[in-house]
Amino acid sequence: MTRFRSALAPLAIALLGLTAAPQQALAAPPRPVPVVQEQRAAPAAASDCAPTVTGASTDARLTALFTNHGNDNSRLDDWTGADGTYSLKLPNGQELWVFSDTFLGRVNPDGTRPPVVEEGGSTVFLNNSFAVERDGRLSTIHAGTAAKPTAVMPPRDEDHWYWAGDATLAGGIVEVTYQEYERFGPGAWDWRWHRNVVARFAPGRLDRPISVHDLPSGQGVAWASGVLRDGGHTYVYGVEDLGSPKYMHVARVKGQSLLGRWEYLKADGTVG
Repeated sequence: MTRFRSALAPLAIALLGLTAAPQQALAAPPRPVPVVQEQRAAPAAASDCAPTVTGASTDARLTALFTNHGNDNSRLDDWTGADGTYSLKLPNGQELWVFSDTFLGRVNPDGTRPPVVEEGGSTVFLNNSFAVERDGRLSTIHAGTAAKPTAVMPPRDEDHWYWAGDATLAGGIVEVTYQEYERFGPGAWDWRWHRNVVARFAPGRLDRPISVHDLPSGQGVAWASGVLRDGGHTYVYGVEDLGSPKYMHVARVKGQSLLGRWEYLKADGTVG
């Protein structure tokens, strides 16, 4: 099955900084340097090679695949809905689906769910999960046990969690990007982005990462809303969120692995 991606038009957006080689995350890193809003260069004109979108339609096969899986109550530790979806073709040809916030459990006959466990119900809520498509059927992947599922990318404490970005294959290893968020107060909206990491998973053991590594985070850009391999480079797209204004950034790594040396597209069109 074709790997799904959003259209990623080349944009020349500023990201001024030195190239960095990510290192393995062994402890909580310093907070990212605060980003100060500054005057931005005007967006570049659309590229002549950018794809032309002529329309969109519902994929009936995928709709049925996820609907049937979610409504099947034969297991109560499987996927019934999620957001932040990405997909990746595995080396064996199966499709890996990468999710952020995920519901597991029962679906009622009217399509509703019981309340989440934290509110006295039976629906399990995880901040990230996987599913694998095999022969037209889905299998949910989580850590923990069937009785007590946990996220495949576990948080370091109750005030932090990971939401998934895009994924890629590097030497047969699955590399999934995650943005770590943190809570800083008691309010419902007292949370913020903290840093970027990449978790490496063995295709045959997707319920826990082999290792977790830091990705560049110092300029306040949440990587990677998209990952695209082209020629000898892997391109990584990210978002700098300044509230109402948001800016796309583009970086690249030579080869397949995101652990290589990152280069950034600057406002003047040069790479540095």
